[in-house]
Amino acid sequence: MHRTSPNSPQAPRRGGTMVVALALIALVAPLLGMTVRAQEPIKAEEPGEEISPRAANLLAPVSEFLSGSSYLIAEGLDPRIFDTPEADALMGYGSAPATGSFAAAVTNQQVPFRNAAPSFSRNVILTNQLGYAPYQTEPHLAVDPNDPEHLVAGVIDYNFGGAAAYVSFDGGETWEGPKPIRYFRDDVAAGGDPVVTFDRDGNVYMAQISIGVQDFRVGGLASTSLVSSLAVAKSLDGGLNWEEPAAGATSRILTSEVADDGGRARGEVTIPFLDKEWIAAGPDPANPDNDLIHMTYTEFRSRYQVIYADEVPFLTTILTESIIKSVTSADGGITWSDPVDVSPTVFFSEGGGSPEEEGGASAGTGAPGGLTDLPAPPFQGAQAEQADEGGQDEESARVVQGSQPAVLSDGTLVVAYHDTTDDGFQKGFATLMVSTSDDGGQTFSEPAQAAVFQEVPARPRTATFRLGGSGFPQIAIGPRDEIYLAHTRLPADKPIDDGDVYVVRSLDRGTTWDDGVRINGDDTTRAQFYTSIDVSEDGVVHAMWGDMRDDPNEIRYHIYYTRSSDQGATWGFEAGDQGISAPDTRVSDFASNSLRAFVGGRFIGDYFSLVANTEDVYMVWADSRLGEYGGPNQQIAFARQTAIRNPEIFLNPPQGVAGRDITIQGFGFYPNSDIIITIGGVIASTLRSDASGQFQATIYTPLTGEGARNVAAYDPTGNVAVATFFTEFGFDSLQRSQQSIDDQLQALQAQVNALSGTPSASPVAGPSPTPTTPAFPTAASSPVPGATPRSSVGLTGGLDVPGIGIIAAIAGVVGAAYSG
Repeated sequence: MHRTSPNSPQAPRRGGTMVVALALIALVAPLLGMTVRAQEPIKAEEPGEEISPRAANLLAPVSEFLSGSSYLIAEGLDPRIFDTPEADALMGYGSAPATGSFAAAVTNQQVPFRNAAPSFSRNVILTNQLGYAPYQTEPHLAVDPNDPEHLVAGVIDYNFGGAAAYVSFDGGETWEGPKPIRYFRDDVAAGGDPVVTFDRDGNVYMAQISIGVQDFRVGGLASTSLVSSLAVAKSLDGGLNWEEPAAGATSRILTSEVADDGGRARGEVTIPFLDKEWIAAGPDPANPDNDLIHMTYTEFRSRYQVIYADEVPFLTTILTESIIKSVTSADGGITWSDPVDVSPTVFFSEGGGSPEEEGGASAGTGAPGGLTDLPAPPFQGAQAEQADEGGQDEESARVVQGSQPAVLSDGTLVVAYHDTTDDGFQKGFATLMVSTSDDGGQTFSEPAQAAVFQEVPARPRTATFRLGGSGFPQIAIGPRDEIYLAHTRLPADKPIDDGDVYVVRSLDRGTTWDDGVRINGDDTTRAQFYTSIDVSEDGVVHAMWGDMRDDPNEIRYHIYYTRSSDQGATWGFEAGDQGISAPDTRVSDFASNSLRAFVGGRFIGDYFSLVANTEDVYMVWADSRLGEYGGPNQQIAFARQTAIRNPEIFLNPPQGVAGRDITIQGFGFYPNSDIIITIGGVIASTLRSDASGQFQATIYTPLTGEGARNVAAYDPTGNVAVATFFTEFGFDSLQRSQQSIDDQLQALQAQVNALSGTPSASPVAGPSPTPTTPAFPTAASSPVPGATPRSSVGLTGGLDVPGIGIIAAIAGVVGAAYSG
């Protein structure tokens, strides 16, 4: 059975107002003489009306398990779906961010100062902010197997309803985008997790979560809930244009109803939500000349029971289930198989005591089925005792989440996922589990344990962003079918540290697994998170992550990188031509402040991304440099190992007199942004770059002294370019001309004195004597004391016009100075 569209009568649709009577109201109502009726359903909203945040209420049991963007939706805080003041304030909708116009930088003359990484390119901000929501996050990157410089990145862009794609054909130097990726027509928005892959023919696929709304009824209780489906879009031209998405997997609300002895409707309601999808392409084991597209995901199912307080029906949660599933497409993403279970179904329940998991193993007590016994906690004291302190830690909770597929050379599908075990979500121990399929995803092996470790907390204890996704496995396959899993865990030897990056490997196609190797080389207790891993064709393993080691406040992070040339046994970075040999190396040229990335610092995504080939290593991550001098702002930054040409400016003409117009051209700047132009360190003009990061304008050069002056252009991301304008005639030129005139006038006076027989005065000490004969005799027979003398000397052979000679001399000197 195959599906091509989610738009069936039971598919999620827009509309409906939730009517769930709370137990407290129901119990108190009779005491207050109140009557609450649930027998008559509330009228559904008309098409086009806003969705009420109450439509997310029934996702409350799973909201903390969901990926970042879906988590905001489940909390009723995504303004793309909910028109509420809280949602609008979170995203800054309705007002232009200060950093969007570069106003803060122009006023304060402040831009991020870049500190170049020793062995990686300057960072390029690849996202282009078109609207008033300055948030792009959760980037994923893929490289064309047929063109090592053709890259496609998928991102969440809160200016769009769905994800967006960016495309580069020059190895990431320049990017085209955003290219919107559509969610399903009958849904209301996308829920994040954009993931990109290429097939062998260069076709590009992007998966994302599509969010819809579905009504349901049990007896007289009518209500509404958000549901999700998985949309997969395809591009046939390298990511520039995208087709209508196909339905990789869909979900719908299930209800059951029976009448009790009093004739009242009872039953159950199951609210599904599909989350954290990931896709990969690889050879079909039955037909190795063709590729299959595989997608894995988590299906959550919250089961509610209809009960009554007096005569008022309401819903109460029984438990929440989670399971990893897989679907496959054999026709280039047009149709998809029915879902196949990869993991067992596990249960989460409040207050302790879970029902038995499918297959007979208890999910509420003991070790997970198929797992080895868990070791004792590595930390003594408060951390080890945390699970015994009561409160919400007394609940029994097991969740599977964060799956990733990869394909071996013979088409064997490998799926890794995160299992929290029974001690709760993001506390205690977790395992990385791996299951394989050798028949194209039709059946899967019993999951095997690849690693057991101490889980990272929900958030770092020094910051406020979601950290839990760091524990999910990032998978990569080597040329000899080696399997590598990178993740973040709490290190046993550093109880203060909130996370280090580890890699586990299998050299026998997943049969056995080595112990984890820590790959970050710092000696601090500051957190590392959101790792990504890939293997180039030559077998070199590459890894990146976010890293707080350089910030004593532990809120700012850089991106760090390391690699292994011996199948993951040892790690380090060497650059012989630069004399560098270190455990790892910095990639980012400006630290991101997590508190300035997103309102409240609550979200920087659930992953960063790295891809590698024998030509280069490429990385993308959430970057907050544009929020450094204004409101919160989060964009996507890119770097590669080979250098990227710096921005440039050109002046025409490059020299001339002060106080004239010149033309300035700029290349390689941040697109659609305000540019500051300075001359000699003083702001001379502001202008705007175009969509390709170029600009051209005519600017006025102020009156300055003669000589070279630096003309610089700055964009809001910290890019800067400098050129030199040589001023040939300026203030000091006039000063020198005046001095030359003064010198010539003194020589002229000496000539006049010689012609008149009057000796030149010699300077003497003391007061200057009063001359008895005027230096410049006039036509009068005798001078008038105190009167201003006039020149009557003619230098042209007897012409005696007052001052003409001096004026001619001055004009000649000035003209010679101006032309020379």
